Amino acid sequence: MENFKTKLIQLREEAQAHIARADAAEQLKKKIIDENIHKGHEMLSLQVKLERVEKALDKAEQKMRENKETLDQGEVRKTEGEENAKKVADLETELDTVSRSLREATEKVREMDIKTEQYERRVHKLENECKVFETKAQDLTKEYDAIKSEMDQTIENLAVL
Repeated sequence: MENFKTKLIQLREEAQAHIARADAAEQLKKKIIDENIHKGHEMLSLQVKLERVEKALDKAEQKMRENKETLDQGEVRKTEGEENAKKVADLETELDTVSRSLREATEKVREMDIKTEQYERRVHKLENECKVFETKAQDLTKEYDAIKSEMDQTIENLAVL
């Protein structure tokens, strides 16, 4: 019976050791499950963060594309601006040339106007002189006709005598 008691004690000790081991395994299992749940939550949180980061990355890439397009448009506008500035400079040069030509032409027109006025005065003076000479010519023609007629009468009177 002693043997039996020893065996029973030994079995009890083994049972308690198994129970302790089972409790330790249960605690380890619970700890692992808790860690798994925690890691699951952490993984979910990281997935949400990843989605946010991917969205932010997409937005940043879109913004970068838009900025690149804006930059390209800016470069095009800069080039157009430079071309327009060159055209403006060319047009200003042409305007200066045309302005000089216009001033020269205006000066020549003024000179022509002055000469025209002088010639008109001269023509008017010559016309007046012409009228005076025509009047003198008419007077002389009348005087000549009168003298001729008087002479013809005198010749007729002499011929009659």
